[in-house]
Amino acid sequence: MNEKFYGGLTPLVVLYAACMFRALKNIDDAPIWAAWPTVRKCISYLSLDSYNVYLMHMLILYAFTNGWLGFRLSENTGGSALIGVPLTTAAVLGSSLAISFLLQKIPVVSRFLVIPAS
Repeated sequence: MNEKFYGGLTPLVVLYAACMFRALKNIDDAPIWAAWPTVRKCISYLSLDSYNVYLMHMLILYAFTNGWLGFRLSENTGGSALIGVPLTTAAVLGSSLAISFLLQKIPVVSRFLVIPAS
């Protein structure tokens, strides 16, 4: 496969992203949210807190993969990527959300370093 057409800013990737956005924008999601209000609440919180998670996820991933917390967590955890990747993803997302939540509760820190999710 010729990977020069799959870089982050190549015209095809931009076109794919625009088409996906357009397709998802036209979906009527009201019946879905009416059926699962808890899922909507979780997704709304994640969307409000996504920038904070983005800013800290690499540090947390680095801490997990280098064993700073006393254990290593990577794509090979569990002997397979089918176990390691979802486990690492969930751990990094959960840790990022928890740290962001805690930082928002500290008045001085939240005023200068954290974008509020509420």
